[in-house]
Amino acid sequence: MNEIIKQNGIKFGIIGGLINIAIVLGIYLTDYKLFASSGIGLISLIASVAISISLFIVTKKQLNGQLSFKEGFTTYFIYTINSIAIATLFQILLYNVIDPELKAKVTEIVIEKTAEMMKSISGSNEILKDTIKKLKEEDSFSVGNQIFGAVWTLALSCIWGLILAAIFKSKTNNSPFNQ
Repeated sequence: MNEIIKQNGIKFGIIGGLINIAIVLGIYLTDYKLFASSGIGLISLIASVAISISLFIVTKKQLNGQLSFKEGFTTYFIYTINSIAIATLFQILLYNVIDPELKAKVTEIVIEKTAEMMKSISGSNEILKDTIKKLKEEDSFSVGNQIFGAVWTLALSCIWGLILAAIFKSKTNNSPFNQ
């Protein structure tokens, strides 16, 4: 494997993970109720998109403008694995070691926001009660559920990585798939 690809994937993965930690810590230290805010998710998404595009631009430049689809996706995959692993490890520590009471607080806020949303779209009381019951019973912040969420995030992120690899690959006539 090309050292530039490996180094950039690791470096940008660490940057992505640290940015995620900074966002989570900022929320934790400011107001835990923001964990249930969709705006915070949007900030994380924008940061991730910016980092991944930067990753492709920097890597292609360091490879003298020659980046195959495979090289682009490999770099992105290394970045994503590292970023998600760092972020997930921190969240596991936060919710299960540093502040285990935070789980209940955030779950309560999520339940309140879910109830408000369902009432606003005229959800039936029975469906609302079932949904709230499921939210209370499930430990969304357990180690297993955090890892499960990380795997799903990785799978969805790979779709974005494939799109970016196709966009940033070098144009050559050698192969229809450009390796």
